[in-house]
Amino acid sequence: MSKTLETKKKILDLLKEREMTVTELSEALNLAVPTVAQHIAELQDMGAIEKMDSEHFKKLKFYKVAENPSFMNTALAKLLLGILIIAIIGAAVYLYSTYNTNNQASSVSLYVGNSVSVRNVTILLSGIVPINGVNTATFTISKNGMQTGTAVLGAGKNGTVNINGTKVSILVHDINSTKELAVVSVSATAITTTTTIATPPPPPTPMNSTTTTPPMPPPPPPTPR
Repeated sequence: MSKTLETKKKILDLLKEREMTVTELSEALNLAVPTVAQHIAELQDMGAIEKMDSEHFKKLKFYKVAENPSFMNTALAKLLLGILIIAIIGAAVYLYSTYNTNNQASSVSLYVGNSVSVRNVTILLSGIVPINGVNTATFTISKNGMQTGTAVLGAGKNGTVNINGTKVSILVHDINSTKELAVVSVSATAITTTTTIATPPPPPTPMNSTTTTPPMPPPPPPTPR
């Protein structure tokens, strides 16, 4: 909801409770008197509120919610319509920026020397050259300002490159060598790489060895008497 519509809604909510002057509304909303007076004038034009004269002070003006239901319904309808339009525009802007910034820039025309950025990846059309009689576009791919790879693709071809945790896909729709122009779609998505640490095999288990006991020496001859 915009700040202007939100302020008008707060004024209507306060006036539903009791009649109030511009000064009282200004204090309740913590807004300047001229700002509140402008909102009051607009709400009066919409037929949402009515002005009342004070019985005791002729110069003091009170405001209250309009008693005529048709006026009130018109005012609320305008407020709700404004809120709905702002919500739709906000959602569209969010989806567009999320789609184009984080995922994909669709069907963009690149001249040689121009680039398109998706996430933190930049794809530069560095040249268009014929290879075996077929026009081929050469792309230079950079991430965070550092060149990380290249791709060479013809019209109707697509390529995928994995760059430091980011999967970059390039699809070439058309190539015009005369204008040095290529129409491409690019996307970049985060990927998770798993590093497998090889575990060294356990040391071989020694085989059971058989210990050979040397033979006992013969007994000494008897001592003569």
